[in-house]
Amino acid sequence: MHLRGIPFLLLVSLVTILFIAFCCAVGIGISRFRSRKQKPFLLPKGIKVSTLEGIFECYSVSKRPDGLIGFVINVSAENILQLFLALGALVKEPAFGVLEVPTTAQEEAKLRTEDTSPFHNDVFHLPDIHFSDFKKSIFHLEEWIVGDGLVNCGFSSHE
Repeated sequence: MHLRGIPFLLLVSLVTILFIAFCCAVGIGISRFRSRKQKPFLLPKGIKVSTLEGIFECYSVSKRPDGLIGFVINVSAENILQLFLALGALVKEPAFGVLEVPTTAQEEAKLRTEDTSPFHNDVFHLPDIHFSDFKKSIFHLEEWIVGDGLVNCGFSSHE
């Protein structure tokens, strides 16, 4: 099933992981980080920042006013796939997958009316998928999902 332009929020999402890594790298402060260990921090090939000084793998857990628990993970590029698969394996099935990719150049030319218009993404929903099948897809698409910084995916459950 193809869902165009529908935003989604997934607990287990590379979007979040890559966004947080980027935000930390450009100096947007996220407080209360607990470091797992300090070592050189690497970004995926498709993400560039001016400096990684003071950036390391870490996580933060917080409780929102509405009672929901949130967490932020700052993970180095070489560990993104391993962490994503470890978190995905914890998801209770039946589950679903989501894949978000940039819109094709031909379609983008029709949608963008000005040079300042935002770029678009195509969102694909993969209902009733088992983690073992989703994992095979991730390995097949690893270079694009982990390496380029433009493709996002997630694996979650309604339970």
